Amino acid sequence: MEIRELKAEDKAQLKGLIIGVYRDSALAMWFESEPSADSLEALFTSKIDSIRDKTAVGLVAVDQGRIVGECEIVVSAGLGSVGIIVEEGHRGKGIGGELLAIGIERARLLGASRIIAEVAEENLGGRRFFEGHGFEAKGISEREFVREGKRHEVIVMERIIR
Repeated sequence: MEIRELKAEDKAQLKGLIIGVYRDSALAMWFESEPSADSLEALFTSKIDSIRDKTAVGLVAVDQGRIVGECEIVVSAGLGSVGIIVEEGHRGKGIGGELLAIGIERARLLGASRIIAEVAEENLGGRRFFEGHGFEAKGISEREFVREGKRHEVIVMERIIR
């Protein structure tokens, strides 16, 4: 397993990972419906631009030449906002934790002193993952997930970093 920075040539594989995770775990993604090719193109361009501008950390986990996980931490005014996904068949193997640990260290170098994650209340696996990596629930977000017309509350989780 290799953890490395997201690159422009990763576009097709990352799009495939996002679609796969959305289909397996829709509450793990902010998309209201399955993301379109155009929305994925815009998302990928934004990720690459943010990495280049040093306003975000973007990492991927690669297993046998295939991207199986991704971590992005957007940093602004000392606050990092993390998003992390791992392909269903690779969960529970420490990949997410490794991505998160490396991402947090790099976000710290970009000036982050705390990291937040927003997790759908019903996404128990996501909540347990972040709790297991030092995040604490701090309350309900003003944002909501909306899936198939149903609203889902979002828990804000935070970790202070030094």
